[in-house]
Amino acid sequence: RVDEDLMHCIFLSLDDTGDGALNAKEFVDVQTVLLTNIWVTHRYSAFYRKFGQAPPMKAIKSFCTNAKERVASEGYSETFNDSMFDKVMNLILVLNAMFVFMSSYFDLNDLSEPSMFWTIDVFFSLIYVPEVVIKLSIWSFREYWAQTDCKFDFITTIVLAASGIMLCIPQVQITQDVLRYLNVMRILRVLKAFSNIELFQRTSGTISRMVCNSGDVIAMNFMVLYLWSVIGVQLFGGKLLRSNTVFAGKDF
Repeated sequence: RVDEDLMHCIFLSLDDTGDGALNAKEFVDVQTVLLTNIWVTHRYSAFYRKFGQAPPMKAIKSFCTNAKERVASEGYSETFNDSMFDKVMNLILVLNAMFVFMSSYFDLNDLSEPSMFWTIDVFFSLIYVPEVVIKLSIWSFREYWAQTDCKFDFITTIVLAASGIMLCIPQVQITQDVLRYLNVMRILRVLKAFSNIELFQRTSGTISRMVCNSGDVIAMNFMVLYLWSVIGVQLFGGKLLRSNTVFAGKDF
């Protein structure tokens, strides 16, 4: 069965002139569209579609939206990216990273942490929950889940929130190893936030292309090392032992 909503979206993506018909130039793009994985979902959540005109929701939407227009998106403005909400969350990420480094300093030097560190730790474990709730109050879950960054945020938020709740339960003891892994997860969130910085994007993109293009050279180096190791094992394997009489009296 053909999905009528999907076909309508495909037709609109081809109809650049918006006249309801495809000319020869527009029809050339059919192959590109057919090779694209297209799926249809509501952009906004059911909650926003019902209460989006309420003053509080308008204020939240304005706080989470920047003033730039997204290219070829039917006039939709960018949501979250570079918005005031996004900047506040990035600031929280930086503060969280500073707290992690400070906690690591106390741990590495075997110093007793101040009592307020426990409260701060719980705060940074739960602060990301409102971020996910606000985004899901505006976007539908499929729209939210379609973005890799949001998937990472959702999973890390659940893990960090669960750890924050467990910290509040006296009967539950979290080991230092688990806390270290949680701190690593927080640092990864900070690194993910750097992906929005243009300089970081260019640098990481350049490194990625260098690694991809040097794959043959790296494979050749590994092959040479492997062959050299195999030859060494076949020629000298089992002979370079301290008990070998040939090495008697040798100091090595």
